[in-house]
Amino acid sequence: MKEKKLWIFDYDGVLVFSVYVTFMCIIEAAKKVEVSLPSFTLLRACWGKNFHEDLFPKLAKELNWTYVQKEYVMELFLENNQKLEYPLPDSVNDFLKKAKEKKELAILSNRDLNSLIVSANKLGLDLSIFKRIICPQNALFKPDPEVFKVFWQEGYNPEESLFVGDSINFDLKAAQSHFPVIDFVAISSGLHEKNEFIEAGVKKEFILKSPVEMEKWL
Repeated sequence: MKEKKLWIFDYDGVLVFSVYVTFMCIIEAAKKVEVSLPSFTLLRACWGKNFHEDLFPKLAKELNWTYVQKEYVMELFLENNQKLEYPLPDSVNDFLKKAKEKKELAILSNRDLNSLIVSANKLGLDLSIFKRIICPQNALFKPDPEVFKVFWQEGYNPEESLFVGDSINFDLKAAQSHFPVIDFVAISSGLHEKNEFIEAGVKKEFILKSPVEMEKWL
């Protein structure tokens, strides 16, 4: 891989291992409302840009929830989601501090900025390490490749940048649909697994279980 000056990280599923905990929280909310329960496979298939406009409407359609049931499940989930504590990858803050000495670091997430800040502070993820934190702007979400434009406007170069994500449909697609294509590192502890990334065209050596494994490239 060509030397990369800018490392861009997704947040959920990469810097915090939030996917499994989030899925379980949705299932528990559905149990309380006594509606059909989503499987992990369905949750992954319905995963979208945000909860209100994407995920829960898709789940309701697939599981035949009524509008009232959908709203109730989502309300319970959002209430409990505020209390969740996601596991951080082991030694992630130490790794990021080492990486900062040699790389420019940034976050690019579809999560709302305020939610991201609250979550990171609660979990002890040091956001001061990152030079830029980019969340949805002007209705732009991954996989729209335009989400990277802010980095190029600040003088960074696509050929010297690396994007680290856990989703094929959002993270990998954003990197692949950009021109020129942005090199991508997949984290298989999030939304998609190793074999799925391989099928999507990611080379095995660029599929990791944790971002901390990137220390070998410093």
